[in-house]
Amino acid sequence: MSGQLIEPTSFIQLKTEGFILMRQLLFISTIILATLFSTAFGSHATSALSSRHTVEAHDYGVAGRSVTSGVSKWFKGRFTQVSADNENGDGFQTLCAVRTDRSILCRALRPLNASTVPKGRYDAVSVGAFFECAVMLVSGKAKCWGSDLGGDATPPPGVFSEISAGGEFACGLRTMHIACWGHASPLHGRVRGHYSSLSAGDGLACAIGNGQRAHCWGEAGTIPRAALRGPFASISASGPAVCGVLTTGRIRCWGGTPIERSTPPGQFTQVSTGLLTACAIRRRGGLARWGASIHGRPNGRRFRQVTVGNGFACAITTGRRLVCWGDVPDISG
Repeated sequence: MSGQLIEPTSFIQLKTEGFILMRQLLFISTIILATLFSTAFGSHATSALSSRHTVEAHDYGVAGRSVTSGVSKWFKGRFTQVSADNENGDGFQTLCAVRTDRSILCRALRPLNASTVPKGRYDAVSVGAFFECAVMLVSGKAKCWGSDLGGDATPPPGVFSEISAGGEFACGLRTMHIACWGHASPLHGRVRGHYSSLSAGDGLACAIGNGQRAHCWGEAGTIPRAALRGPFASISASGPAVCGVLTTGRIRCWGGTPIERSTPPGQFTQVSTGLLTACAIRRRGGLARWGASIHGRPNGRRFRQVTVGNGFACAITTGRRLVCWGDVPDISG
């Protein structure tokens, strides 16, 4: 379902709308500059950007420098899953992780504390723009918290097998349809059919449907039919970049960003896309990164899951520890 845009009745809502507009303008500017640079310099663009925006794939299979000072202070213990806001650099980075006891821990630059997250046991968490959503472990009900501008944090009742929060909207998987909510949802009403591996990005949503083909709705641009054929095992959408893991383990990306142009070879189990950066877990637990640079490297040898944020990334090791690297924000609030 789709919520109606609520006119701001307080300073907080007005401020939120201003940040949303700023985020959208930053996103458009980044894409335009990247496109102009690539067009102007052609094959020389890679070498010219090598100091900050290398487009070569790098593997992280050994211990290295990890930028986790703020994260390690708050995210102690063991975790099963992690999610970061990968929206367009609005400064409102959020990081949430599911503990092994199935409770959720979140930290953010915007006002958010432990009491904000509803108590309960959860299967997985997904961080969107200004809000977060999760699926409860036993009941399958969706819970959302944070900014509810336009109904972003008001999921419909019912049972969900998966949920994904994007840019001012979220979508969830049910038995025979996809349900979305929020004022920026690219889907209105229900999309019937059997889908899996749902992913909501900035202005678009993608899922794997019958025949393990990829389906995308919203601001996905022109997608070659061959790119959607699959067969896919999982998918990750940010906007405009989309990557999927094929059943063979290979990764296929589209969207016209450096992520698409430098997809690494090999076999993978999971992929996470950001605005201009992607990370993926190899079948033997190694981690690969391609697209724009993220400074530093993760502290660990083998990983089970990864998420890309705004200029940083975080991963869960096989020992269920949380590590982050890059320009990790001060999420001590």
